[in-house]
Amino acid sequence: MNAVLNQNKHLWTGGLGGKYWQQSRRPLVSLAFILPLLALYEGGVLLLGPSAIRNGADVWLRQLLDQLGLGPARQQENKPPGAQQSRPT
Repeated sequence: MNAVLNQNKHLWTGGLGGKYWQQSRRPLVSLAFILPLLALYEGGVLLLGPSAIRNGADVWLRQLLDQLGLGPARQQENKPPGAQQSRPT
């Protein structure tokens, strides 16, 4: 029975003897894992434009950054001084 448990533990840790769990908690290792995924996501957002469907966390984060003044400039702020604001019908 112990031999089976030891064999399963070896398979679970990938033969690293528990070093996987230590390495996966290091910030640079986690960043190296997530950075390509983040780059692909943001590239897709840029490619699809502002009308693309976003996930909820992205919308919340962008709204928070806008409220803090760290988001992109709003289009209303970029209008010429004499331009009227269009109203939804």
